[in-house]
Amino acid sequence: MGPFSRRDTAMTEAVTGTDVLRATVKARSKSPHALALIAREIDGVGAGMLEDFAAGKVDLNIDALKALTKILYQNTEFDPDQNLLRSIAPPATLIGITPPPFDPARGSPYHPPFNLRATSGIKSTSPTPPARPLKRPGWA
Repeated sequence: MGPFSRRDTAMTEAVTGTDVLRATVKARSKSPHALALIAREIDGVGAGMLEDFAAGKVDLNIDALKALTKILYQNTEFDPDQNLLRSIAPPATLIGITPPPFDPARGSPYHPPFNLRATSGIKSTSPTPPARPLKRPGWA
């Protein structure tokens, strides 16, 4: 059972940042050469050490965990004091200009006024039914 399973996330057992990183490395290890590519970017860590970390045999040092977090999760940092992952993404900003609030008494400045009496005498035509699509060769 991994740290993301429902049985492991009981109220008594806390999921730490190291557990999340361990599960992510274990998931990435199923792809060929993925651990070698990750280990190449971390000083002092090899692919075998990452395999042992994913299996729970070895713990990585703080610097390696911070580098691993930067590789696996963008805009996230590893907090060694609380052993948790923390988002460092900038807050979302509104882009553009919002329209003024709508006032029903004044009407919309974006649409012309609507007069129901003026449009009641207009006759409309009904739409024509769509043509049957042609059968494509080789299709049922």
